[in-house]
This record gives sequence, structure tokens and C-alpha cells, in this order.
Amino acid sequence: MEGLACDNQISQDKKINSKIMTQQNQEDRIRKFIHEYTEEIWNKRDFSNAHKYRGSDFKNIFAPEAAHGVEAQVTYFLTAFNPFHIEIKDMMVDGDKISMWVEITGTHTGELFGIKPTQKMVKFREAVWYTMKDGKLNEVYPFVDWNHLFEQLGQYPPMSKL
Repeated sequence: MEGLACDNQISQDKKINSKIMTQQNQEDRIRKFIHEYTEEIWNKRDFSNAHKYRGSDFKNIFAPEAAHGVEAQVTYFLTAFNPFHIEIKDMMVDGDKISMWVEITGTHTGELFGIKPTQKMVKFREAVWYTMKDGKLNEVYPFVDWNHLFEQLGQYPPMSKL
């Protein structure tokens, strides 16, 4: 009897370890996916494969009226900063949810919310949450430290431009 109980425990342990490994492999694939997305879309400014990363109904939760204009939102922001770079400082994956802490650096070379180019180099942070659906990004919740950015630019945008 004791041998059977031991065999059952070993079998249970193997199932648990297999489940943990499967979950870890999935999290690793998502991390790789997010790093590739950040590098290709944001850092290299290459939208040619955006469909590979974003689902057809991908949207920025804080700008739902621009659901089909996410590329325009990204382009607008990238136009304001050249060079522009995002570095992922930390990432957590939980099922279909991803949260990240990123550091953004760049030079303010284009208009941003009515602020004319200052040519100032900036460094600011963003907390960003994504949800995934069918293996692609579905929603983004970006929390940009706008206050820190505007302080570095030496001005705040007019309320009419926000």
C-alpha cells in the first residue's frame, strides 16, 4: 500500500511540475513577444509587421475613440521624439495580462500637445498594462509620467491640446 501511495504522490508531483513548466514556457514566450514588439514597433519605428503583434480590435483604453488610429497615436508620439528609445525595466506576466515598467529616452524634436520642439533630451517612465487575446495584444493601458516629461521640457501643454 505504501508503495502505491508513493507512486501516486510521484505521479501528482510530475503533473504539477509539468503544469508549472508549461506555464513558465508560456510566460517566457509572452516576454519574448513583448520585447520583440517594443523593439520593432517603438524603437525601430517599423509598423510593417504590426498585424503580427496587435489584434484587429486592439485599442488604447484611454483613447477609445482612436481604436483604429493606434498607429497614428504611436506615429504622433514618435514624431515628437527623435531619437526615441524604450527600455523595459521590469515585466510581469499573469495569464493574458502583462504589466511593465519602462524608461523612455529621447530628444524633443517635434510638436507634442502644442509644445513646440525644444531639442531637449528627456528621460521619463511609463507603467503599461496589456491584455492579450488569441496570442496578440488586445488592449493597452498606458500610464505615462507626463508631469515629469513636461517639467523636463520646461512647459506644460495648453489644456485645449490635452
